[in-house]
Amino acid sequence: MTRIIFAPGAQNNGDAVAPIATCDDVMAAAYHTAHHFPGGIPALARLMVMSPNTLQNKVNLNNDTHHLTLREAVTMQDVSGDYRILHAMSARLHHFSVSMHTDSEGPTYQKITAFVGEFADVLTVVNSSVADGHVSPNEMRTIEKEAGELLSALHGLMANLRAQLPENRKAAA
Repeated sequence: MTRIIFAPGAQNNGDAVAPIATCDDVMAAAYHTAHHFPGGIPALARLMVMSPNTLQNKVNLNNDTHHLTLREAVTMQDVSGDYRILHAMSARLHHFSVSMHTDSEGPTYQKITAFVGEFADVLTVVNSSVADGHVSPNEMRTIEKEAGELLSALHGLMANLRAQLPENRKAAA
């Protein structure tokens, strides 16, 4: 099922920003990834070392003759920095994805502060979501997004602490 929604807080200095495709249909996600890439399909195809016509056919929701391979889907996300396909797969399989890119640099207290701030954000959205006695699908997506950011902050804290282990300090020296 494809849903086009506005991201929570989808405003930039008071101006509404473009809708983000949030769906569990990986092909719709691929379509939106390709069509929202700066420069469109021609620019993305160039980075993927693929003919723009071929890419156009592979992301065309009405085309049954060309198919986007898993390798191409990964490349598309890698070069575009747009992870809609990954998130669509996760949603379809009742999971959510969290970036494992962690920054171990900086003082530990900053990592702890970031983690606590993300925890507070989770509590805030959960509290407001259950205030009326039920949780809507949009509220659940917001909770999952905040939970993902909390996990990411925890991974950052753990990476920072792991970098302080004696064996890691020797390797860095």
